[in-house]
Amino acid sequence: MKTGLYGRFRVGGLCAGLLVALVCCAMAQETSATQTANSTSASATMPTLQADSAATTPATTQAPAEPQSSEAATSVTLPSGVIYQVIRPGQGREADTSSTRVIHYELRLENGEVVENSRTKEFPVPFRFAPGTDQAIPGMIEGTNSMKIGEIRKLYVPADQAYGDKVHGVIPANANLYFTVEMVDLTTPETTAPSDAAHAAGM
Repeated sequence: MKTGLYGRFRVGGLCAGLLVALVCCAMAQETSATQTANSTSASATMPTLQADSAATTPATTQAPAEPQSSEAATSVTLPSGVIYQVIRPGQGREADTSSTRVIHYELRLENGEVVENSRTKEFPVPFRFAPGTDQAIPGMIEGTNSMKIGEIRKLYVPADQAYGDKVHGVIPANANLYFTVEMVDLTTPETTAPSDAAHAAGM
């Protein structure tokens, strides 16, 4: 009788031990599966984070719209406060104080609004002006000095070298102006020959 009872206890103990072992094994498998899933999830999200980071990082290189030169990075400030920057060097003649300038230009305000563009007007002809006249604002005349044919410059013209405290069409008073200028041509006024001048004077 004792032996039978002991046998029952022994069998019961073995069953309980087996049950505990099965439960522990099941828990271990579940823990391993969870860790594997977490690891897989982390490795899966990393490229996404990197992609998002790359997408939100501004590009460090831009394709220039116009040919660049070694001079393009240098800004020159003139005594009047006009600033110019060479975007593309020219190859032709250079403007002097007697040169009539023929240019294409784009004019922007400080907020970036384009208010004039000689190429997109109803009649897209270049703008012609001569130094010593009121055909152009002082800042435009000074900013195009020494420009060569084919050269492109960006100009900053302070208000006192533009229209000052006056409103000029869509340009408000006290506006600083930003130009992109291309020198299309330069002309020099013809000099009257002495004989012709004497004839014209009735001599």
